[in-house]
Amino acid sequence: MDVEIDQLLDKGITHHQATQFDEAEGYYQRVLDKQQANVEALHLLGVLRYQCGKYDSALQLIQEALKIKPDYADALNNLGLVYEAKNLPDLAQRQYEQVLAQNKESHLALCNLGGLYLADFQLQRARSLFERALKINPDFVEVIANLGKVAHDEGDLKKAYDYYIQALELSPNYPLALNNLGQLYLDQGDVERAFIFIDRALTYDIDFTEAIYNKALVLLRLGVYREGWVNYESRVKRSYHRDYLLDPRKPKAVLPLPSTYCPTNFDGKQVVLLSEQGLGDELFFLRFVAAMIRNGGHVSYRSSEKLSSILGRLDCLDRVFTNHIDIGEPDIIASVCELPLMTQMASEKDIPAPLALKVEDSVLKRMSAKLEKFPKPWIGVSWKAGTPFSQYSLYKEAPLNLLINLMTGISATWIIMQREPDKRELNNIVQDVGRENVVDFSYVNDDLEEALAVCALLDDYVAVSNTNVHLRAGVGKSCRVLVPVKSEFRWMVDSVRSPWFPDFELYRQNNKTGWDEAFKNLERDLALSLVRKSA
Repeated sequence: MDVEIDQLLDKGITHHQATQFDEAEGYYQRVLDKQQANVEALHLLGVLRYQCGKYDSALQLIQEALKIKPDYADALNNLGLVYEAKNLPDLAQRQYEQVLAQNKESHLALCNLGGLYLADFQLQRARSLFERALKINPDFVEVIANLGKVAHDEGDLKKAYDYYIQALELSPNYPLALNNLGQLYLDQGDVERAFIFIDRALTYDIDFTEAIYNKALVLLRLGVYREGWVNYESRVKRSYHRDYLLDPRKPKAVLPLPSTYCPTNFDGKQVVLLSEQGLGDELFFLRFVAAMIRNGGHVSYRSSEKLSSILGRLDCLDRVFTNHIDIGEPDIIASVCELPLMTQMASEKDIPAPLALKVEDSVLKRMSAKLEKFPKPWIGVSWKAGTPFSQYSLYKEAPLNLLINLMTGISATWIIMQREPDKRELNNIVQDVGRENVVDFSYVNDDLEEALAVCALLDDYVAVSNTNVHLRAGVGKSCRVLVPVKSEFRWMVDSVRSPWFPDFELYRQNNKTGWDEAFKNLERDLALSLVRKSA
């Protein structure tokens, strides 16, 4: 036993536990200078590099430790965490399973493997692993918080709340439980209480990406824009496990965060914006291009394929393209979602009007001819949007039974604009509303030129927030938006209108009483509107 080596390791661990990373690294490095193959120092230095976000270096160091000691369970577990951080879940899973093959009672490996399943929305498998870990270690606070998240994602909010409180009773300052409890309140529409817990989580872990992102959503819903947009950058790290988007010109290089160079002078600068998130988000954020142009910027856009022809008609964009080959050598490359940050939006008065879109004349005539086969008024309808069981896509759905009741009470031709509707749902609508009153136009979602034309022609549109809602705003038409309690920041907190879409009427689900009042108001308003239009 080398006493000096042990003392250096102990000092390194003490500094490491105190998050004094520079000092800890110095001690670990001194050990490696004396013993190049010291397993503990290689492993701990790798863990430290992981905690600092230096994932490639962490990977190399922990792998070196495992070459020397292949069955080192702590190193295997931490190698799995590094693979997760590099967005390589299959490789992470192998490490956790290797630990469990050695010791099926490893509560840490059970927790880590359960976390992988939780992130993939395999909730039953995640719960089973977490419960096994909890039997082994009843006070394992991370597992308790994760069991709360499983219940949360399953919609059992009471059970989720109880787990989060149990975790916080064991560890009052535990960031994961604080953030999860804050997210629970956010999902219930209690934005102020959500902020308290999310902010507390960041007090104890300032770099907690999920909490930074949740704080952004809270601030943006409350209209605290300047700080909200800076925090909103965290969505990239949350989704892709790296600081920001990759540079399309150099696939392994990460672009700088816009917050590191904003505010900046865009006068004469060539700016390329990259599409990110959903189609609706592209349309939503592109409204800020005009502000960048007013500041002297020249803006090109790498668009999604489905929107490229529509956006190609915009006068405000120098170029619209869909592949990285055409990107050129601009001065600035950033996500379209950073436009509010880059143009220094700070208050409601800085909100631009929705992006104005031009409908292709030939498409308008073709879709008009199809609609004119049916009696007016034409009312579009969509009842769900987003991807269910996804960690990164907000899923929204309005109750179809209430929507059918609304449709049966309003004399109109109902135009189905729902993307990929379930056949059983369509059959229920046709059966209850009447085949002569329902027309399926769901196919237009495959060709957004057609969707844009139909949005321009409809007399009204009832929908949860989706791409067509943004298209409808783009052609200067109003919309009646069904807003679930768990909704995007752009619909704010509790008002009947949003500053982002001042011409839209909002009908909100109530967290306690549900949708009944919203649909009652919607039916009244829609009937009155049709009476006025027919007068």
